[in-house]
Formats: sequence, C-alpha cells, structure tokens
Amino acid sequence: MNADDLLYELEDFITASQHIPMTKLVVVDESKLFEYIDRIREMVVMGSAEHLQVASVFQPTAAAHSMSTPSDGGTGQSTEHEHLLRVARQDADDIRAQADAYARAVLSDVQARLERLLGSVNSGLDELNR
Repeated sequence: MNADDLLYELEDFITASQHIPMTKLVVVDESKLFEYIDRIREMVVMGSAEHLQVASVFQPTAAAHSMSTPSDGGTGQSTEHEHLLRVARQDADDIRAQADAYARAVLSDVQARLERLLGSVNSGLDELNR
C-alpha cells in the first residue's frame, strides 16, 4: 500500500465516522486513528529508506565518473584512493542531505494533514463538552 492509498483510507474512515447532527464534526475511534498515524509513520520511515537506496543506485556519482577515466600514472595509487574516498564521502553527504530533505517534506505534509484532522477532532470534543 502506498501513502496515497493510506491517506484515502484514512479519509474514508473519517467520512464513515458518526457525524454530530447540525455540525461538520465527526466522532472518531481514537485507537483506530492512532493506528493510522502509526501506519503513516512506518510508511514515512520505510519511504525514506527506500529513497536512500534508489538514490544511491540510480544517481550517477562523481566517483563513478572518475573511476572510468584513466589514471594519470604519475601520482600513484594512494592519491587516487584518497581522491575516491573524498568523492565518496561527498556523495554520501549529498545523498544524506537529499534523504533528510525528502523526509522533512513528507513529515511536514503528514503533520499538516494530521493537524487539520486533530483540529476537527478537538472542535468536535469542544462542541460535545458545551
């Protein structure tokens, strides 16, 4: 199941929940709502890991390009290894930064959706407590 499917399922859950008459508020099963939140969290973590794997496999790196060029022969293997190590570390830092940016964007989106949902739940509770 992908994130969109899960979010549609969550929307269906909210839509199917009991409506409070003459309001836009609904009563939701708290435990079920927390299950959805847990599943979204799992998906975000898994998505970040998959994104890292895909990025590392398909993203062309400077190390790959430098390995395909012939060595200059005058500097020795040690210098070439150090250069490759620096390039590999830079590529790892770039991939890590991309993964962090991706995770930040996904988590921000999930947070915004959950805040809207929580606002609806709180409004419903406030209405019931009046």
